[in-house]
Amino acid sequence: MTEAVPQNVTNKSDKSVPVLGIAIISGLGIVFVIVIVAVIIFASLKPVKKKTTTPGNNDGTVQLTTDKTAMIGFLRSAGLDLSEANKLALFSTKYQLELDASRATAQHISGYYLETTQDLTPYWNQCVYVQGKIKPDWEQVQLGKQQEFNGYNTYGRSALVLSKIQVIESSYCSNEAEAQGGDQTGAVITLSGIIQNSLRPAPDINYDYVINLDVPYIDEFSPAGSPAPVSQMDLVPTDEMKTSIGDYLGKKVTITALIKWGYAESRYLEVLGVEVSK
Repeated sequence: MTEAVPQNVTNKSDKSVPVLGIAIISGLGIVFVIVIVAVIIFASLKPVKKKTTTPGNNDGTVQLTTDKTAMIGFLRSAGLDLSEANKLALFSTKYQLELDASRATAQHISGYYLETTQDLTPYWNQCVYVQGKIKPDWEQVQLGKQQEFNGYNTYGRSALVLSKIQVIESSYCSNEAEAQGGDQTGAVITLSGIIQNSLRPAPDINYDYVINLDVPYIDEFSPAGSPAPVSQMDLVPTDEMKTSIGDYLGKKVTITALIKWGYAESRYLEVLGVEVSK
């Protein structure tokens, strides 16, 4: 005998199943949303490591790929005349990257001639970071295994085909190259004038600056053998001055310096200090 379901009684067995299913699905959806939100919040709170870049290793060079190199140093004039440049197959070289003493020792060379058609005048005598590729056939020079190219003296420098250059903090270029030859003493003098960049007479002669004097200096021991007035003199800053002397370019200054003998019986000033003239 089958009893009929009373009209005023709800049949729970028929409606509990869909209600329970909806509840389970809704619950899972809420849990899923909570998990996603938690992941997003956690990710936002996690500290992000900042990328830091340095313009070179302690030896002044970074191997970027098998054929690209990056390094730092002072940008100097190449010091090559046209004949020398042609003999070294450096047809687009007006400047060189000069390494300081410690980096030069590590790399077995003193610097790199920079091959480029770019005008590098704005970077002249500044501390720079460069990238490029060692010029073909210069690999042995770059490794310090030979001092000649095509049978000609490279002045202890290799060659780099330049692809990038930028000015960096001068503190990266702790240039320790020795002052140009001559005696280790000299008369201390004070002169006034305007400092300017200067072309090197040779790749390894560090006459990178001159001072145009307000009043000619009477050199009692001039190369001529008798006292002679000098209106312009080469400057070689001391190690302590090399990273700051560029700040005075084009300014009227007063310098304290030692006057010394240098390249080809020339006279130069080893700069001890510089002050802007009032």
